[in-house]
Amino acid sequence: MSLTRLQRGVALITALLVMAIATTLAVTMSVRQNDAILRTATLQLRDQGRELALGGVAFARMVLEQDDRTVDGPADSWAQTLPPMPIDGGTIRGRIIDMQGRFNLNNLVNNDGTVNPIAYARFARLLANLNLNPAILDEVVDWIDPDRDVSPRGAEDEAYTGLNPPYRTANRPMVSVSELRQIRSVDEAAYRALAPLVAALPS
Repeated sequence: MSLTRLQRGVALITALLVMAIATTLAVTMSVRQNDAILRTATLQLRDQGRELALGGVAFARMVLEQDDRTVDGPADSWAQTLPPMPIDGGTIRGRIIDMQGRFNLNNLVNNDGTVNPIAYARFARLLANLNLNPAILDEVVDWIDPDRDVSPRGAEDEAYTGLNPPYRTANRPMVSVSELRQIRSVDEAAYRALAPLVAALPS
């Protein structure tokens, strides 16, 4: 009698164990399948975004090739915002922005590493007109120039290596305006004020 109960107990435990293993395997397979589906969807969206971006560049080239190059203004066809166009899953729109019409931060330092006095004076006026900290000027110069000499109101590595996380000055021309976020005196408000007015183009 007790042997039969024991056998039944062992059979029940075995059945529960098999069910638990089967459930675990099913859940694992389901999770992996969901991950694979999400990965595929992400790759498709990335490829779609890339193709849309390439199409935008091709369209911009076409518009610029047809432009009258003797004069530029807000009435030009390239300066008009492209109205929203429907695509699968949403809409897309775009516009061409003349970055040459902005102050080029990389012009602050000449190719030989010296400060460009004309660009320096212009950026100083821009900061004054925006009521921003004038120290930003020398800090940007120190960020771009190749030396490690600190300008009068500037900041080199010593000002940044003590931060958390620490980093160093680039000591090269800016690649993106977003590098302004790394400058010591540029807070979020200063960045928002400067970003639409400056560029980071080759000097």
